[in-house]
Amino acid sequence: FPSHDIGACRQKQGEVLQLGAGIEIHAKPGDLVTKNQTILTLHTDEVSRFERAVDALTGGFSIGGKDDEVKRLPLVVERIEG
Repeated sequence: FPSHDIGACRQKQGEVLQLGAGIEIHAKPGDLVTKNQTILTLHTDEVSRFERAVDALTGGFSIGGKDDEVKRLPLVVERIEG
């Protein structure tokens, strides 16, 4: 996700966070979505950041048919014991 593009995180120490920046995800992989349904919402305090965020998202997801197989990542990728 382009959270750094909209100002929601720091890329280096000392950068100022935008407290109004973030991403709301309205549909998870495998959810049935309908035409014109909102899939995600980007928030930022600086409108100029939207273009970079949209560019970063382009091609980052696809919408298939209802019978298509959904490739989901596991909820737990790895356990670190110690």
